[in-house]
Amino acid sequence: MPGQRQLIGNSFSVILGRLTQGVTSFVITAAIARSLGSQALGQYLIGFTYYFIFMSIIAQGFRTLFIRELSRNPSDAPICLVSGTLLQLVASLIGYILLCITVFLFPYSNETSTVCYIIGLAIIPFSLSNIPEAIMQAQEKMHLIAISTVPIYILRVGSIIWAMELGLQINQIALIFVLSETLILLIEWVLVLRLVQPNWRVNWQFIRQTTGSVRTFLALFAIDVLNSRRQLLILSVFGSEALVGLFGGILQFMMPFDIVNQGVLNAVFPRLSKAASSGGSGLRRPVEQLLEVSLCLAVPYVIGLFFIGKELLALIYQNREFADTSIPLSLMAISLIVIALCSPLSQALVAGGLERINLREVIVNALIGGIISIVLISRYQLIGAALTPAITASISLSQFAYSVHVRLFQVNLWAVIRRPLFIGGFMLLVFVGLQQLEQDVLLKAAMATGLYSLLVIGMGIHLLGGPNIVLAKLLTKYQKS
Repeated sequence: MPGQRQLIGNSFSVILGRLTQGVTSFVITAAIARSLGSQALGQYLIGFTYYFIFMSIIAQGFRTLFIRELSRNPSDAPICLVSGTLLQLVASLIGYILLCITVFLFPYSNETSTVCYIIGLAIIPFSLSNIPEAIMQAQEKMHLIAISTVPIYILRVGSIIWAMELGLQINQIALIFVLSETLILLIEWVLVLRLVQPNWRVNWQFIRQTTGSVRTFLALFAIDVLNSRRQLLILSVFGSEALVGLFGGILQFMMPFDIVNQGVLNAVFPRLSKAASSGGSGLRRPVEQLLEVSLCLAVPYVIGLFFIGKELLALIYQNREFADTSIPLSLMAISLIVIALCSPLSQALVAGGLERINLREVIVNALIGGIISIVLISRYQLIGAALTPAITASISLSQFAYSVHVRLFQVNLWAVIRRPLFIGGFMLLVFVGLQQLEQDVLLKAAMATGLYSLLVIGMGIHLLGGPNIVLAKLLTKYQKS
């Protein structure tokens, strides 16, 4: 029971951080679209895309490796805190230089390039914050990450909105983003020093071993992040900043699912790494549960976007250009169901030490998906960009499903999909009924969310043995306390 409470607490902390980050990102996107227009939003998103690509290449591979190794060997934390930080600093400086060279080589306007150079500076503080966050996550103290990040995310969005009200332009907005990431780094170091006594002597053997071990992760995340941001990059070349802004507005609607889903996956990953020590059989049940949870999140969300997506676009962006993107939004939403199946299977392979399979997947996806993206986007522009994720995610799913089946375990498909199907059918009826009501879109969304929550709670009580048993457990717990 204490382990379950800790898992729930860690999941909540991760989801809270991701949710706050996603909500503030959503608010910033909407605020820029309203105040500065789609052109400025496109410049901001192009800059953020290059930052995200090089940040993921430089930082995320190290982060995943550190979490896995520190989960298995917690005593290495003092060495990792100092030597790992030095390694990340060198890597982040290399990443920023490569970002500047890449942006310079593309035919962007001077204004767009400047935004890219400014936002790209955030690679350095974000990469360095990977080390304290990896230590906190490996020790399953995710609440410290939430304490470090959530207030700053809120401060960031307030500062950006205030800056735009003062008449500041997109370059100043980009600088606020960099300063906020630096502040997060400082707070996390203060907190991690309470957990770990640093070994201030640089351990060159640790650096050499880490550099050798991280190569697969670096390649994996490099190709994976290029795949995930491929549409924006191709749109920026074959389209315009305004088109990138419209597509970025659609992408924001994918964030709520991604935030919650990735929050759950990140919270569970350390335990998956420990469970993998007993082989594929130890991974089967938790991975099947993750698949079920991901689908229970994705299916009703996709149904909701089909029914009220256009109304939400008009409400949030208050711009006719964005309101006319409801068809691309619906096409993009389909990919979430496929991604809900991909993510847990991908995590299972990494936890089991089979990350080379993930590397093979992203290479195949990059080659085939890259060709598909160029053909569809160059011909159909925004519609092509919205179609591509579902196609490429399906290619990934086929590879993950086969590899898990052959190398780890066989998934019980019916056990995974039966509850998501029931929830999906229920939510379909709910939205059909809500469409008959002449109500505000926010009220419809709130009613649908409330009914979904009641259904999930009811199913949870049923799984625990029914209301009488749940009530008896609560009373027993209360009496003991």
